[in-house]
Amino acid sequence: MPGIFKANGSVPEDLDARLDALNCTVSDRSQRFKFFLGSEAWAPGQLEMEVRDGMWAVASVSPAVILKGCLQLPCPLWLEVSLRLGGRQAEEASRAYASLLAANDDDDE
Repeated sequence: MPGIFKANGSVPEDLDARLDALNCTVSDRSQRFKFFLGSEAWAPGQLEMEVRDGMWAVASVSPAVILKGCLQLPCPLWLEVSLRLGGRQAEEASRAYASLLAANDDDDE
């Protein structure tokens, strides 16, 4: 997707210097850059099979959705995309999110 990049490995030690070289404020940076940690890996053909079997939903979203300012509350990215898909994906995501919230409430008590 234009404007979205994936990097392998660790965050460069000189990341702050690289961002400073762009001459943008911290606020500007939060509008232009997001770093996601973690990864998932599949054997050859495994992801295609899982998509075909309905284990994953494929969605096309704009960089504006991915780069929005808040990834947690009020709506985490995975939930927002699922709700935009509608139908079964939206229903299952809503149930899963409600379960996560309930589990977090139980942990807080």
